[in-house]
Amino acid sequence: MPIIQLLVAIPISYPLYYTCLMTELVTGTYLFNIGINVFSLVVLSVIYWSNRKNTAQTYDMVLFSDVLSLFMLCAIFDIFSWMFNGTAGPAARTFVYIANICFMMLETLSFGIWLLYTDYRLHKTTLNSTQKCWFLFPFLLVAILLIMTPQHKIFFTIDINNYYHRTNWTDVMSMFQITLLLISSFNALKQRNKEILPDRRNECLTLSVFIIPILIGGLLQFFLFGISLLIPFGTLSILIVDLNLKGQKILQDALTGLNNRGAMDRYILVCSEDSKKQTSSFGVLMIDVDHFKNINDSCGHPVGDQALIVFADAIRQACKNSRCFMCRYGGDEFTIIAEDISCQELKQLEINISDSIDQRNRDNKFPIQLKASIGSAYTEMLQYTSLNELMRIADRNLYASKRLSRIELVKNCERPE
Repeated sequence: MPIIQLLVAIPISYPLYYTCLMTELVTGTYLFNIGINVFSLVVLSVIYWSNRKNTAQTYDMVLFSDVLSLFMLCAIFDIFSWMFNGTAGPAARTFVYIANICFMMLETLSFGIWLLYTDYRLHKTTLNSTQKCWFLFPFLLVAILLIMTPQHKIFFTIDINNYYHRTNWTDVMSMFQITLLLISSFNALKQRNKEILPDRRNECLTLSVFIIPILIGGLLQFFLFGISLLIPFGTLSILIVDLNLKGQKILQDALTGLNNRGAMDRYILVCSEDSKKQTSSFGVLMIDVDHFKNINDSCGHPVGDQALIVFADAIRQACKNSRCFMCRYGGDEFTIIAEDISCQELKQLEINISDSIDQRNRDNKFPIQLKASIGSAYTEMLQYTSLNELMRIADRNLYASKRLSRIELVKNCERPE
């Protein structure tokens, strides 16, 4: 009799055992997903508040903070998505829809802002009004399609048991997000070939590999459906960039974003120790903002600081297609060291800088008309003349140029009798 009861009990109890086991596995997976997202949220919050507290809120850092904020919101909505996934009731169903719609939109937007961030870090350029409209158009389209998803089941579906399921359009969304990251990585690798300073080359490399942990997390999440790995791996990418940024701050001028004097000293040391560079041609430009003391005295130091920022942007724009090391030498003086350049190209670079400053004066984006004095020096082989000697020659020529500028100013201000 006990044997018969046992034989009858085994087939009856097996489905019950299987159901309990699967319930335990699902519950464990949900707890894992929620826990790893909470951990990611904590890490992102620490990075965010550290940057807010210890870093000047320049345009690029505002964009980086926006990326951090969007990733944190993604982690929060992913937590809610897993909390209500498979929970019975119309309220839970609504929460699952809202959480997944918000997650997808914020995730896509974060990759778009990352593209803007990398472009500004690499080139210090911003979008004009027309470019902003074209840039925002695909994100607006994604938002509309996500809002239509509950009715038309576009990017995902929720079954009768309130479980989330992907659709073919989910892969389309993923491809759009990957494209944004690939454009950023390609631009960073392209710029890396133009950079001279090792620290800048390392930053370009760091920006280019941002996509790799996210791709790994996305692929694992795709094949191991039910495991949330995109946000943790994305957090790893952000952590790598943040560590690189903190190292960069040591060699960056806080006001203008150009290299500082310490970075220039390191660059000169690298050039002097590199035997390959000894046979390269070099040109040096020493640039000074004319009558900068008058700007500070008459308009105040905040306006003077803004003048330096505008001036630095003009230099950066003029040098964007050249292989140049740009540095704020000190005060209102800037230094440009160009490698593998001809004497004629150096003269053209000097003209480009003057034209770039004039263009900003014509745009009337700054209330004061800026003007520069420029001194130059050139050598066909670095082994014959050191960079320090070139800088001394360029500095002498700069002050000769400034004396001519003052004479010209006096003549222009003379009143006719």
